[in-house]
Amino acid sequence: MRIWNIVLLISFIISVCIGLILIGFREFGLATPFSLEMLFWHIETGLALLVIAVFHIVNYWKSFKKFRVKKRKTTKNADKSTD
Repeated sequence: MRIWNIVLLISFIISVCIGLILIGFREFGLATPFSLEMLFWHIETGLALLVIAVFHIVNYWKSFKKFRVKKRKTTKNADKSTD
């Protein structure tokens, strides 16, 4: 199951790197023939990241539930302010 963690990390890194390159092109006003191809792969890796993340959360749902903060039950005496 560790393979999904690695695939999730790789898709994240690819998507971020391509996104930063595209931001650089946009900021400096550069238009290259492969800009649209980079945009395509940025979107594809982002979608792959989304699908893998959803699969990961569903697969490890019991582990994620442990991190949720449990609400404390308050008693009536604790709610009253003492003057």
